[in-house]
Amino acid sequence: NINGGNTYFSDNSNVIVSNSNMFVNAGNVYFSDSASVIIELNSIYSVLGGNVYTDGLSSLSIDGSCFVIDEGNVTYNGNSIIELNSSCWNITGGNSIFTD
Repeated sequence: NINGGNTYFSDNSNVIVSNSNMFVNAGNVYFSDSASVIIELNSIYSVLGGNVYTDGLSSLSIDGSCFVIDEGNVTYNGNSIIELNSSCWNITGGNSIFTD
């Protein structure tokens, strides 16, 4: 759990959340540059009270899992990629904003 802080996935970082839960409370999540994040195998990635920003060539792949954003916005910029496969993407109390 990350409480009250921000999470940055940037440069060439590669992250896999597998059969696990990751919670960000009252913080923002940033996907940028060429970062690659995979959420798989019944995992939950939850952002509560923060915003999610994607930019550059970042990629977020969700396979058989769930990405939950509560009371925050998701902003897609540049050439970022979001891929869902047998997964859920829940945004409550916020907006999905597509730019560039």
